[in-house]
Amino acid sequence: MFGDRKDQEDQAPPAPAAADPAPAAPAASDTGSMAEFGDRLLAMGQLVMSLTGGGSGTATITAVEEVFHNDMATEFQVTGDVLPDGGEPFEASFPVFRQGLQGAPEVGGTFQVLFDPNDHSRVAKLPDIQARKAQSTPWVVPDHCPECGAVVDQSVASMAAHPTCPFCQNPLPCHR
Repeated sequence: MFGDRKDQEDQAPPAPAAADPAPAAPAASDTGSMAEFGDRLLAMGQLVMSLTGGGSGTATITAVEEVFHNDMATEFQVTGDVLPDGGEPFEASFPVFRQGLQGAPEVGGTFQVLFDPNDHSRVAKLPDIQARKAQSTPWVVPDHCPECGAVVDQSVASMAAHPTCPFCQNPLPCHR
């Protein structure tokens, strides 16, 4: 009956609760925290800044490995053949960061890279905006319009698709 002390004594004590299973090991792509990822991204930015003025070239991707992934960003370790501008090719590994839903870099794809000519282990992918600037060579335009003599704003005319004089609107002689 309910509350009968004898019935309670005859029953075996309840089994201890099963221990929580050990947490699963994080997937290879989930290593590190966002803070660590941010630190690596910052270090990469500092490396790019330190390599500015060093060697530059194009890297053709030969292998890609995902190092970190979450909903906001993904880091890949890329191995590639670097073809320096006017130098001997060499193999290097370097990180590539992607935001949001951008896919993984593809084997066979290319990146503009910066590197230390004295230490080929120091290679960094040129950030996309800098790579676009490097590919869009500005025009060399005259200081003054040869038609009317007006002063030419070289910062504007050199980046125009078709440089023209701001005063007479005639095309300016230019070359790359």
